[in-house]
Amino acid sequence: MKKKSLFLFLLLAFTAASVQAQTTPVKLYNKNHKAGDVLLGYSQGEIINGTPYQVYAVDLRKDDKYYLSTLVNIQKEETMSVYIDDQFFDKLIGQTNGWQYLSVTSHNIPLTPGKHILRFEGNSSNGHIPMADEISLTIDRPTGRAAAPTAISNFLQAVDVMKQRPIISLPGENEAGDLTTKVLPNPQGTYDHAIDTTFSYSHFSYIYLTAGVHNFTTSGSTISRALTIFNPSNFGNSSSNVNSGPGGESSLSMYVTTPAYHVILLRPYTSGTGTTNIIYNGTTLVSNAVIGGRTYTMSALKGGPLNFFTCRL
Repeated sequence: MKKKSLFLFLLLAFTAASVQAQTTPVKLYNKNHKAGDVLLGYSQGEIINGTPYQVYAVDLRKDDKYYLSTLVNIQKEETMSVYIDDQFFDKLIGQTNGWQYLSVTSHNIPLTPGKHILRFEGNSSNGHIPMADEISLTIDRPTGRAAAPTAISNFLQAVDVMKQRPIISLPGENEAGDLTTKVLPNPQGTYDHAIDTTFSYSHFSYIYLTAGVHNFTTSGSTISRALTIFNPSNFGNSSSNVNSGPGGESSLSMYVTTPAYHVILLRPYTSGTGTTNIIYNGTTLVSNAVIGGRTYTMSALKGGPLNFFTCRL
């Protein structure tokens, strides 16, 4: 009996470790973070039987029927299934390529007070954690994009403009001047220095890569950018490229020895804000990914001009 019990313990421990290895880091929200008429607890990415999910935990204080809305990045006519407490709820259908605010307006779902889990299902063929953000559960029925919160509406309008041309709204090297005084000691000890100044939005998402060769490129860029793929658990397994692809696009090919989550990161190579498409193994992964930032003039002692983030992720 003791041997059997030990075996079961080891089996459960191994299973738990395997499940843990299939999740991205957990993002915790403060206790008063609202998601419409509910509170948001945490979010993370998961791979279950080869299918990627974006997961949100919400806390309800009121027994009622709720409608769902969310900001997502999917392709036109692509579908994204939504599950609530492991029960299928509905499918979100892309109306365009890239970022869009989608709602399920045909019906709502009755939910009781307490914790509930929402899962947004991704594409099992690419392992990319679905980009579902700014979720909202509301008692009132949403009425489409016009009902989107002001911040989301402004974001979508800005993306529409950036699809056509870059926005140069941040000071460049000459205007910003030498920022050597902004350099701080890095408590993490991973980089040579950190810059004490605000960075603009840049793309960051997770993808689960199996062992083998993986190819990433960009297309339709309206700004010069650097594409970086890295393993957050092993920074030695990373690759980055600025413009070695056709037409000055980013292009890289990396070999993965051990299956693991990797981060897809876009960083500005020049000052300004623009968009690009991320292509994975020949198929569009993300449309109109937003890139924003600036370059920095630094003294030679601090490394000279910098145009990438230098802070620890």
